Amino acid sequence: MRRSILPAVPMVTLALLALAGCASEPAASGATLADAKALVQLVRIETEERLPAADVVAVETVGDTSEACLPEDEDAEGLQRRWVTSASVELTATGEEGIGASFQTLIDSFTANGWSEVEYGGGGVVTLSRPGSDASIDFVASLGEDGAPSTITADIRSGCVATDGADSDEVAQLEDSTGTTD
Repeated sequence: MRRSILPAVPMVTLALLALAGCASEPAASGATLADAKALVQLVRIETEERLPAADVVAVETVGDTSEACLPEDEDAEGLQRRWVTSASVELTATGEEGIGASFQTLIDSFTANGWSEVEYGGGGVVTLSRPGSDASIDFVASLGEDGAPSTITADIRSGCVATDGADSDEVAQLEDSTGTTD
């Protein structure tokens, strides 16, 4: 049985607003990579909860790590970083109509909360952004074939924040606390 996070919705809304604010001016906001990690993990949990329990077979966290915001030639030390967390939701739905309905429900729930659909890629790929922020969510719907389950994958990226660099203790501790070694 999945628990409801309805009481946490106001907190998540505040977290999303903070996420949007810290992304546009990382140095001025004082936001840390730990803040970014906490916020995107809350959004990932909320994503998992937005689908009706009857539509979900299982949820798996498939990634939880930091990544550089800028190419190496612009930021060799990886000082500007963001947190990325991913979840794969296995659905009970079968067929294009079934997964399409679950996928649209999820997209609509985020756009109703101020996220904007910025890109629609063919084959069930939608990217949402938060106005005034470089935070984003990529949703990918995959129709199961040959008995494989249908899934929706969500990749949630925070805004960029100033860090001590890719090889810093800060990054190492945050990645170690999630079991990530990338």
